[in-house]
Amino acid sequence: MTGPSGPMVEGKVYEFKCLIQNVAPINSLNVSFYKTSTIGKKTLLYAAEVARQTTKEPISGEYPLLWSPSRGDDGAQLWCSALLGLGELGPQPPPEMESEPFNLSVPSSCQASGSAMVAVLLLQLIHWLTSQRFGPTYTFNGFSLFVLFSSL
Repeated sequence: MTGPSGPMVEGKVYEFKCLIQNVAPINSLNVSFYKTSTIGKKTLLYAAEVARQTTKEPISGEYPLLWSPSRGDDGAQLWCSALLGLGELGPQPPPEMESEPFNLSVPSSCQASGSAMVAVLLLQLIHWLTSQRFGPTYTFNGFSLFVLFSSL
């Protein structure tokens, strides 16, 4: 299964693809997408439409899922399943293959605003320190704050 690389944004639509290779008979194929939450709850997201063909030759294909994550999906996993439903006379249980799980990373907007809050607090600290009687010397380099106090 393929999907986006890197962290995802809540509410944005992403495309995942289930890659099926050398399957026959294709008219018995069922492709489904699932999500497992961080607490282990399994949810069917989508059962893909598979073109019904009468060919007996193995074929390959890609089956897409358009899906939008939410904040609660951070740490969850998506995967796809290909099941050959060969009926009552076929093997029981029916042959099924599952993709490797795709790990979801959906950082919340609170994590982003946390960095802004730290920056504001650092600026307030710098303002307070510079207004003190003993007059510190400070340098601010990226995310590091160096304060040297000098006595009068």
